[in-house]
Amino acid sequence: ENDYFELGQLFEEVVSMMNLRAQEKGVSFVFDHKDTKDFEFYGDDKRLRQILVNLITNAIKFTDKGGVTIKSSFEERDKIEFLRVDVSDTGIGIEPEDFDMVFERFKQADSSVSRKYGGTGLGLPISRNLAQLMGGDIFLSSQVGKGSTFSVLLPVKNRKEGTDKGKDVIDNQKMNDQIRA
Repeated sequence: ENDYFELGQLFEEVVSMMNLRAQEKGVSFVFDHKDTKDFEFYGDDKRLRQILVNLITNAIKFTDKGGVTIKSSFEERDKIEFLRVDVSDTGIGIEPEDFDMVFERFKQADSSVSRKYGGTGLGLPISRNLAQLMGGDIFLSSQVGKGSTFSVLLPVKNRKEGTDKGKDVIDNQKMNDQIRA
């Protein structure tokens, strides 16, 4: 369901939910959304919330020392504007050859991960599918033993700050090509 919603409010709700989990685990938790908090975003707030909760839950789960940092911003790629949310952790990391596997249903980087950390291997595939249904995608960069960053990119269909309207995005194929660039 697409409608206008306050990015700052959605992000504050996510912070409220996830901060306690991080505190219980003893890892730091920082969500920097100052660049996007004053904007209304046109999209599906429930699905964006679900994606963020999945990514942040994983980041906290796989981080024993250090912390989880989330940063939201707007970026332009080939004259198309995107909302970008990076979820970074200082956790166990993922081998480059396993990047694609973590986005497959019921798959994890290796069997020891499911034994130690639990889970079904559905959170990342579902999150990526939701992002793609919204015209975006999720990307991964990681180093074993140093952590991971999952980046959500969603096209800005309309964005408002006060009464100024943002850019309209018309060409879905062009957006998808830019996301993958």
